[in-house]
Amino acid sequence: MGKTHFGNKTHSGNLIMRKSIAAFGVGILLASVNHHSAAAADMTLTKAPPPMLAPAATWTGFYVGGNVGYGWVDPTVSFNANPEPVGGGLAGLVQSGQPATFDMMSAIGGVQIGYNYQLNRQWLAGVETDFDFGDVKGSGSANNLSSIHVPFSSTADERIGWFSTFRGRLGYLPVNNLLLYATGGFALAGVKEKVAYNNNGGGTVADQDGNCAVGAGACYTGSSSRNVQGWTAGGGLEYAFADRWSVRTEYLYIDLGDNNFTESVPISNTPGVPASTINVHYTPTILQVVRASLNYRF
Repeated sequence: MGKTHFGNKTHSGNLIMRKSIAAFGVGILLASVNHHSAAAADMTLTKAPPPMLAPAATWTGFYVGGNVGYGWVDPTVSFNANPEPVGGGLAGLVQSGQPATFDMMSAIGGVQIGYNYQLNRQWLAGVETDFDFGDVKGSGSANNLSSIHVPFSSTADERIGWFSTFRGRLGYLPVNNLLLYATGGFALAGVKEKVAYNNNGGGTVADQDGNCAVGAGACYTGSSSRNVQGWTAGGGLEYAFADRWSVRTEYLYIDLGDNNFTESVPISNTPGVPASTINVHYTPTILQVVRASLNYRF
Protein backbone atom coordinates (compact mmCIF):
# COMPACT_ATOMS: atom_id res chain seq x y z
CA MET A 1 0.00 0.00 0.00
CA GLY A 2 2.78 2.36 0.93
CA LYS A 3 4.60 1.68 -2.37
CA THR A 4 1.49 2.39 -4.39
CA HIS A 5 1.07 5.77 -2.64
CA PHE A 6 4.66 6.74 -3.47
CA GLY A 7 4.11 5.89 -7.12
CA ASN A 8 1.03 8.13 -7.36
CA LYS A 9 2.90 10.94 -5.67
CA THR A 10 5.75 10.63 -8.10
CA HIS A 11 3.38 10.60 -11.06
CA SER A 12 1.64 13.77 -9.79
CA GLY A 13 4.97 15.55 -9.40
CA ASN A 14 6.03 14.69 -12.92
CA LEU A 15 2.72 15.93 -14.27
CA ILE A 16 3.09 19.26 -12.46
CA MET A 17 6.66 19.67 -13.77
CA ARG A 18 5.60 18.97 -17.37
CA LYS A 19 2.79 21.53 -17.12
CA SER A 20 5.20 24.12 -15.69
CA ILE A 21 7.68 23.53 -18.51
CA ALA A 22 4.90 23.77 -21.09
CA ALA A 23 3.58 26.99 -19.56
CA PHE A 24 7.09 28.46 -19.57
CA GLY A 25 7.54 27.54 -23.24
CA VAL A 26 4.19 29.07 -24.15
CA GLY A 27 5.19 32.25 -22.31
CA ILE A 28 8.44 32.51 -24.22
CA LEU A 29 6.60 31.92 -27.53
CA LEU A 30 3.98 34.57 -26.75
CA ALA A 31 6.68 37.05 -25.73
CA SER A 32 8.54 36.41 -28.99
CA VAL A 33 5.37 36.85 -31.05
CA ASN A 34 4.53 40.09 -29.24
CA HIS A 35 8.07 41.41 -29.81
CA HIS A 36 7.98 40.70 -33.56
CA SER A 37 4.46 42.11 -33.85
CA ALA A 38 5.55 45.33 -32.15
CA ALA A 39 8.61 45.57 -34.36
CA ALA A 40 6.46 45.01 -37.45
CA ALA A 41 4.05 47.71 -36.29
CA ASP A 42 6.95 50.10 -35.75
CA MET A 43 8.22 49.37 -39.26
CA THR A 44 4.76 49.98 -40.71
CA LEU A 45 4.27 53.30 -38.94
CA THR A 46 7.77 54.66 -39.65
CA LYS A 47 7.74 56.84 -42.85
CA ALA A 48 10.44 56.40 -45.44
CA PRO A 49 12.76 59.42 -45.81
CA PRO A 50 11.87 61.74 -48.75
CA PRO A 51 13.84 61.11 -51.97
CA MET A 52 16.84 63.31 -52.63
CA LEU A 53 15.96 66.00 -55.20
CA ALA A 54 18.46 67.17 -57.77
CA PRO A 55 19.37 70.85 -57.35
CA ALA A 56 17.55 73.26 -59.68
CA ALA A 57 19.52 74.16 -62.81
CA THR A 58 20.77 77.74 -63.06
CA TRP A 59 20.96 79.81 -66.23
CA THR A 60 23.46 82.29 -64.78
CA GLY A 61 26.68 82.65 -66.76
CA PHE A 62 28.15 83.25 -70.21
CA TYR A 63 27.14 81.29 -73.29
CA VAL A 64 28.19 81.04 -76.93
CA GLY A 65 26.54 79.41 -79.91
CA GLY A 66 25.59 79.36 -83.57
CA ASN A 67 22.40 79.98 -85.49
CA VAL A 68 20.76 79.34 -88.86
CA GLY A 69 17.54 80.78 -90.20
CA TYR A 70 15.73 82.81 -92.82
CA GLY A 71 15.36 86.55 -93.47
CA TRP A 72 13.06 88.59 -95.70
CA VAL A 73 12.32 92.22 -96.68
CA ASP A 74 9.50 93.78 -98.79
CA PRO A 75 10.80 97.17 -100.07
CA THR A 76 9.17 99.78 -102.30
CA VAL A 77 11.18 102.24 -104.42
CA SER A 78 9.84 105.47 -105.94
CA PHE A 79 11.37 108.10 -108.29
CA ASN A 80 10.87 111.87 -108.36
CA ALA A 81 12.42 114.12 -111.02
CA ASN A 82 14.38 117.14 -109.84
CA PRO A 83 13.97 120.57 -111.48
CA GLU A 84 15.79 120.52 -114.80
CA PRO A 85 19.15 122.37 -114.89
CA VAL A 86 19.65 125.17 -117.41
CA GLY A 87 20.21 123.65 -120.84
CA GLY A 88 18.79 120.26 -119.92
CA GLY A 89 15.43 118.78 -120.74
CA LEU A 90 15.34 115.11 -119.80
CA ALA A 91 13.95 115.20 -116.27
CA GLY A 92 10.95 117.18 -117.42
CA LEU A 93 10.13 114.50 -119.97
CA VAL A 94 10.63 111.55 -117.62
CA GLN A 95 7.75 111.86 -115.21
CA SER A 96 7.66 110.44 -111.73
CA GLY A 97 6.35 106.96 -112.35
CA GLN A 98 4.86 104.07 -110.47
CA PRO A 99 6.94 102.73 -107.56
CA ALA A 100 8.74 99.42 -107.92
CA THR A 101 7.80 96.84 -105.26
CA PHE A 102 9.54 93.50 -104.77
CA ASP A 103 10.47 90.78 -102.28
CA MET A 104 13.87 89.93 -100.83
CA MET A 105 14.68 86.68 -99.04
CA SER A 106 17.58 84.41 -98.15
CA ALA A 107 18.94 81.86 -95.72
CA ILE A 108 21.12 83.36 -92.98
CA GLY A 109 23.58 82.05 -90.42
CA GLY A 110 25.96 83.31 -87.78
CA VAL A 111 27.15 83.25 -84.18
CA GLN A 112 26.03 84.76 -80.88
CA ILE A 113 27.50 85.31 -77.43
CA GLY A 114 25.75 86.49 -74.30
CA TYR A 115 25.36 86.51 -70.53
CA ASN A 116 22.39 85.50 -68.37
CA TYR A 117 21.67 86.32 -64.74
CA GLN A 118 18.90 84.32 -63.08
CA LEU A 119 17.18 86.72 -60.69
CA ASN A 120 15.16 84.00 -58.93
CA ARG A 121 13.44 80.71 -59.73
CA GLN A 122 11.22 82.24 -62.42
CA TRP A 123 12.93 85.35 -63.83
CA LEU A 124 16.07 85.96 -65.84
CA ALA A 125 17.80 89.01 -67.36
CA GLY A 126 20.67 89.11 -69.82
CA VAL A 127 22.45 90.66 -72.78
CA GLU A 128 23.41 89.21 -76.16
CA THR A 129 25.21 90.24 -79.33
CA ASP A 130 25.25 88.40 -82.64
CA PHE A 131 26.69 88.61 -86.15
CA ASP A 132 24.96 86.97 -89.12
CA PHE A 133 25.83 86.62 -92.81
CA GLY A 134 23.35 86.26 -95.63
CA ASP A 135 22.44 87.26 -99.14
CA VAL A 136 19.02 88.78 -98.57
CA LYS A 137 18.36 90.36 -101.96
CA GLY A 138 15.73 90.99 -104.60
CA SER A 139 14.77 93.25 -107.49
CA GLY A 140 11.67 94.69 -109.10
CA SER A 141 10.46 96.98 -111.87
CA ALA A 142 7.54 99.19 -112.89
CA ASN A 143 6.44 100.46 -116.31
CA ASN A 144 5.72 104.14 -116.95
CA LEU A 145 5.20 106.69 -119.75
CA SER A 146 7.12 109.90 -120.30
CA SER A 147 5.28 113.21 -120.74
CA ILE A 148 5.39 112.60 -124.51
CA HIS A 149 4.10 109.02 -124.04
CA VAL A 150 7.38 107.26 -124.59
CA PRO A 151 7.46 103.99 -122.57
CA PHE A 152 9.90 103.95 -119.69
CA SER A 153 10.55 101.48 -116.89
CA SER A 154 12.15 101.80 -113.49
CA THR A 155 14.23 98.98 -112.02
CA ALA A 156 15.56 98.66 -108.48
CA ASP A 157 17.33 96.11 -106.34
CA GLU A 158 18.50 95.86 -102.75
CA ARG A 159 20.83 93.51 -100.86
CA ILE A 160 21.66 92.96 -97.18
CA GLY A 161 24.96 91.10 -96.88
CA TRP A 162 25.25 91.04 -93.08
CA PHE A 163 23.63 92.29 -89.90
CA SER A 164 24.47 92.45 -86.22
CA THR A 165 22.44 93.21 -83.09
CA PHE A 166 23.14 94.11 -79.47
CA ARG A 167 20.13 93.33 -77.31
CA GLY A 168 18.86 92.98 -73.79
CA ARG A 169 16.77 89.95 -72.78
CA LEU A 170 14.10 89.46 -70.12
CA GLY A 171 12.90 85.91 -69.60
CA TYR A 172 10.35 83.89 -67.65
CA LEU A 173 10.92 80.27 -66.53
CA PRO A 174 7.66 78.30 -66.19
CA VAL A 175 9.88 75.30 -65.35
CA ASN A 176 13.60 75.13 -64.61
CA ASN A 177 14.73 74.20 -68.13
CA LEU A 178 12.30 76.20 -70.29
CA LEU A 179 12.77 79.92 -70.96
CA LEU A 180 10.31 82.29 -72.62
CA TYR A 181 11.86 85.69 -73.36
CA ALA A 182 11.45 89.09 -74.98
CA THR A 183 14.42 90.92 -76.48
CA GLY A 184 15.26 94.32 -77.98
CA GLY A 185 18.10 96.71 -78.72
CA PHE A 186 20.31 98.14 -81.48
CA ALA A 187 20.98 96.82 -84.99
CA LEU A 188 23.62 97.35 -87.67
CA ALA A 189 23.63 96.11 -91.26
CA GLY A 190 25.39 96.42 -94.60
CA VAL A 191 22.90 97.51 -97.28
CA LYS A 192 23.46 97.98 -101.01
CA GLU A 193 20.91 99.51 -103.41
CA LYS A 194 20.96 100.09 -107.16
CA VAL A 195 18.37 101.69 -109.44
CA ALA A 196 17.91 102.67 -113.09
CA TYR A 197 15.32 104.55 -115.14
CA ASN A 198 15.22 103.09 -118.64
CA ASN A 199 13.99 104.02 -122.10
CA ASN A 200 12.24 100.91 -123.37
CA GLY A 201 12.94 101.82 -127.00
CA GLY A 202 9.49 103.04 -127.99
CA GLY A 203 10.46 106.43 -129.34
CA THR A 204 12.84 109.38 -129.33
CA VAL A 205 13.33 111.58 -126.31
CA ALA A 206 14.95 114.92 -127.11
CA ASP A 207 17.67 115.90 -124.69
CA GLN A 208 20.61 118.24 -124.99
CA ASP A 209 22.74 115.67 -123.12
CA GLY A 210 22.22 113.23 -125.97
CA ASN A 211 20.82 110.47 -123.75
CA CYS A 212 17.68 108.38 -123.97
CA ALA A 213 17.44 108.46 -127.75
CA VAL A 214 15.68 105.76 -129.76
CA GLY A 215 16.49 102.27 -128.48
CA ALA A 216 16.50 100.64 -125.10
CA GLY A 217 18.98 101.97 -122.58
CA ALA A 218 19.45 103.48 -119.16
CA CYS A 219 18.58 107.16 -118.92
CA TYR A 220 19.42 107.43 -115.22
CA THR A 221 21.47 105.16 -112.98
CA GLY A 222 22.43 105.36 -109.34
CA SER A 223 23.56 103.25 -106.42
CA SER A 224 24.07 103.39 -102.68
CA SER A 225 26.28 101.27 -100.43
CA ARG A 226 26.07 101.96 -96.71
CA ASN A 227 26.35 100.59 -93.20
CA VAL A 228 23.15 101.55 -91.42
CA GLN A 229 21.99 101.70 -87.82
CA GLY A 230 18.55 100.79 -86.58
CA TRP A 231 16.66 99.01 -83.83
CA THR A 232 15.34 95.52 -83.25
CA ALA A 233 12.75 93.73 -81.10
CA GLY A 234 11.53 90.16 -80.86
CA GLY A 235 11.19 87.11 -78.68
CA GLY A 236 11.79 83.41 -78.45
CA LEU A 237 11.70 80.13 -76.58
CA GLU A 238 14.80 78.33 -75.26
CA TYR A 239 15.00 74.77 -73.89
CA ALA A 240 17.92 73.46 -71.81
CA PHE A 241 18.15 69.78 -72.76
CA ALA A 242 21.40 69.10 -70.85
CA ASP A 243 23.47 70.59 -68.06
CA ARG A 244 25.22 73.14 -70.32
CA TRP A 245 23.39 72.86 -73.65
CA SER A 246 20.24 74.54 -74.90
CA VAL A 247 18.34 75.03 -78.17
CA ARG A 248 15.99 77.85 -79.09
CA THR A 249 13.81 79.39 -81.77
CA GLU A 250 13.66 83.16 -82.18
CA TYR A 251 11.96 85.91 -84.19
CA LEU A 252 13.52 89.36 -84.73
CA TYR A 253 12.03 92.49 -86.32
CA ILE A 254 14.91 94.73 -87.51
CA ASP A 255 14.16 98.28 -88.68
CA LEU A 256 17.09 99.71 -90.67
CA GLY A 257 15.38 102.95 -91.71
CA ASP A 258 14.71 104.37 -95.16
CA ASN A 259 17.16 105.76 -97.71
CA ASN A 260 17.14 108.61 -100.24
CA PHE A 261 19.78 109.22 -102.86
CA THR A 262 20.10 110.87 -106.27
CA GLU A 263 20.71 109.15 -109.59
CA SER A 264 21.83 111.03 -112.64
CA VAL A 265 22.22 110.70 -116.40
CA PRO A 266 25.15 108.29 -116.88
CA ILE A 267 26.82 110.23 -119.73
CA SER A 268 26.78 113.95 -120.53
CA ASN A 269 27.66 114.68 -124.16
CA THR A 270 27.27 118.44 -124.05
CA PRO A 271 30.18 120.28 -122.39
CA GLY A 272 29.06 122.67 -119.69
CA VAL A 273 25.53 121.25 -119.44
CA PRO A 274 24.76 119.83 -115.96
CA ALA A 275 23.42 116.30 -115.89
CA SER A 276 19.75 115.75 -115.22
CA THR A 277 18.95 114.01 -111.92
CA ILE A 278 16.15 112.07 -110.25
CA ASN A 279 15.68 111.43 -106.54
CA VAL A 280 15.21 107.85 -105.43
CA HIS A 281 13.36 106.91 -102.26
CA TYR A 282 13.53 103.48 -100.61
CA THR A 283 10.89 102.80 -97.97
CA PRO A 284 12.20 101.62 -94.57
CA THR A 285 14.21 98.44 -94.86
CA ILE A 286 12.44 96.09 -92.44
CA LEU A 287 14.38 92.84 -92.10
CA GLN A 288 12.41 90.05 -90.45
CA VAL A 289 14.31 87.03 -89.19
CA VAL A 290 13.31 83.58 -87.95
CA ARG A 291 16.19 81.41 -86.75
CA ALA A 292 17.15 78.43 -84.61
CA SER A 293 20.18 78.41 -82.29
CA LEU A 294 22.33 75.98 -80.32
CA ASN A 295 24.05 77.42 -77.21
CA TYR A 296 26.70 76.18 -74.78
CA ARG A 297 26.73 77.69 -71.28
CA PHE A 298 30.02 78.11 -69.40
